[in-house]
Amino acid sequence: SAGQAVITAAGLWVHEGNSFVHIDRVMAHQHLEGVTRYEFDAQHRLLAAWFAKTMDYRDKHWKLYDLAKTTFSGDHTKSELLPEATWDLTLNPTVLSIGLLEPEEMPLSKLSGFIGHLKKNGLQAAEFQFSFWKRVLQPLTILVMLFLAVPFVFTAPRSINLGWQLVLGVVTGFVFYIMDSMLGQLSIVYQLPPFLAALMPILLFAGLGYWLLKRVKN
Repeated sequence: SAGQAVITAAGLWVHEGNSFVHIDRVMAHQHLEGVTRYEFDAQHRLLAAWFAKTMDYRDKHWKLYDLAKTTFSGDHTKSELLPEATWDLTLNPTVLSIGLLEPEEMPLSKLSGFIGHLKKNGLQAAEFQFSFWKRVLQPLTILVMLFLAVPFVFTAPRSINLGWQLVLGVVTGFVFYIMDSMLGQLSIVYQLPPFLAALMPILLFAGLGYWLLKRVKN
């Protein structure tokens, strides 16, 4: 971010003009939670401190909700509470993306709670739901891949097609990986149920493994 932003264990810090902004959580590029802004003058004196419970990007402006503002003037301060306000900040979505939580880096318990929080706030949760079900079903995925490998491992060793069967086994595993990744994206783009998107590759390749195993036995 060229020094404009830094991610810490306590949240994201962003430097914008004469303001420093601290964000507790970046829920999405257009929705932030726990936003504090410190505004300074050219002599680095603190002019105002703002705190908003949530902040959304709407109509090309940042809208703040449940806002508390404290203005510093000489030897006194002035505080005011506003249900809603608009900021003149220009926060780059690319900068904000470094504060986005990655579902792969979250424990399942935290990921489950985060999904519930997204739904409660009317935000898109498909990506996180797919990651959750994919990780829950991971033991089943490993078993299916082992089952799928059986027909290739126990093919007659004197078969002249052994080399091709080994190559086919590698390609099959690669296709499983690609399909698994593609269905995750399709579940977001086409609003497929995340659980179904995570389960479908497992069912398809379990069926393929069963069919191949029957051919080997015959």
